[in-house]
Amino acid sequence: AQPIPGAPTLTVGTSTETTVTVNWNTVSGASAYRLYSSTNSGVTTSDNQTVVAGNSYTVSGLTSGDTLYFAMIAESTVGQSGLSSEVSATAVPTQPGTLTASPKWDGGAVSLSWTASVGHDGYKILYHEGSRDLNYLIANGSEQSVDQNKTSKNISALTINQLGSYVIKAYNSGGDSVYSNVVEEQAIP
Repeated sequence: AQPIPGAPTLTVGTSTETTVTVNWNTVSGASAYRLYSSTNSGVTTSDNQTVVAGNSYTVSGLTSGDTLYFAMIAESTVGQSGLSSEVSATAVPTQPGTLTASPKWDGGAVSLSWTASVGHDGYKILYHEGSRDLNYLIANGSEQSVDQNKTSKNISALTINQLGSYVIKAYNSGGDSVYSNVVEEQAIP
């Protein structure tokens, strides 16, 4: 007789601002998969159920920062597996609003400001001396973290009167937002 299928292994796929994706391995002998989801940890077979096929499922209609928890069973004509281990997936934050830069009024730094992201846990600023584009900053930029509740930061790491390029992104447990616009500015003495 054919054995009861084993439980699938769930992994988290790519998240966007409005979607999360969960993936799973193919289980030998399984003819269907039942995906259970909840907004709370501790998913059971009493939670929201979706019968799925293939190896991936995307939930849409979310808001940045929303987290869903998932577990799954595999089934065949012989029976159902136990519930898989639980995974969580979080929709990534929205892009921070327009980044602006100006010399700090009393000298020695560049003052950056932006409009707050939605659904974020904090920000990361990338910067480098010279006139640089986004790809250069991603590959070579220095990084400074900024707390979740801030929408401005003074950067004093570059030499006075040296042009610098700056960009910011928001992050959460689901990943990173789209980068902001790149700005250039230099500090005054």
